[in-house]
Amino acid sequence: GLDCWRPAVRSHNLNHGLLDEPCDILTFGDPKDGIGAINRLPNTDVIVGSPPCVSFSMANKAGKADKSLGIRLIESYLRVVAVKKYQEGSILKAWFMENVPNSRNHVRKAYSFSDLDLSEWARANGRKPSDVALNVQDNGGVLCAADYGSPQTRQRFVCGEWTLTGEFPAPVITHKPSDYV
Repeated sequence: GLDCWRPAVRSHNLNHGLLDEPCDILTFGDPKDGIGAINRLPNTDVIVGSPPCVSFSMANKAGKADKSLGIRLIESYLRVVAVKKYQEGSILKAWFMENVPNSRNHVRKAYSFSDLDLSEWARANGRKPSDVALNVQDNGGVLCAADYGSPQTRQRFVCGEWTLTGEFPAPVITHKPSDYV
């Protein structure tokens, strides 16, 4: 679990018996050591992320806030996914990202290695910078927590990919509107 907010990291450490330190996801976009920082992350079967959503939140200037930081945070997360997906010996089976609904308007359907500032990494790993690194699948994208049994109607943009097939199966809705009342 990575987060730059120390109380969140402490809570995660307590719940999982870890000693992680706070980490700013923008570190993974650093031109000097971004790839090194990604390589120091453990390999895993699944990567789940929720880059900070303040830039996209409707509560932030009625949704009219500057989106550039939010886009950089999302792209830093996607850089991690792309490197872990295509690195030699990758074990990544799936990746998922969650954010507020408004972020969907700022996430592309596909990212090349070049789009993610991974041109040099792509060439060093036998790929072209113009090759598609990630296809962002969302199957409708915005999910309502109440449709899955949560006692709230919170909506979230969810996207990702099963790396073997490139698909993102929509989760099966388990509750219907009459269940909410």
